Amino acid sequence: MLSSYLGKPYVWAEEGPDAFDCSGLTYNIYGSMGIDIPRVAREQAKMGKRVTFSNLQYGDLIFFGNTNIRSSYINHVGIYLGEGWFAHANSTNRKVIVSHFNKEPTYIKRMKLCRRYLSEDERGVYMSCDTPITKMKITDSRYTTPWKTGMRLPKKAVP
Repeated sequence: MLSSYLGKPYVWAEEGPDAFDCSGLTYNIYGSMGIDIPRVAREQAKMGKRVTFSNLQYGDLIFFGNTNIRSSYINHVGIYLGEGWFAHANSTNRKVIVSHFNKEPTYIKRMKLCRRYLSEDERGVYMSCDTPITKMKITDSRYTTPWKTGMRLPKKAVP
């Protein structure tokens, strides 16, 4: 399922199916499984069971902020894929991508907390790691919303 999201454009405030922002991606993925979570990352971070980084499992959400350790502000979310990999709608690369904590250590510095929404049984039913890990090209185009397939991509992450 996740592979169908990879490469879709990042557009601020979009929740699919043609484009996503980070929380729109997680909102859409969980919504497609019939699981209702809040639309915005900082609200998503308030729900679910809190888990440690070392106990992350496929499908858990990882919440990020700035690198200030005292700050608890959440401004980004990704979905964990296992073995240090996670998928997210990235405003820098302008699309849904897969990243690795070891290859991009800034994400470890920005990580604020992790949440689990699925039970073990639900994860077995809904989640399977079907994502091929491949390098993707970076795109850069102009901002438009609501975004539809065929429109030019935005240059700015936020209007």
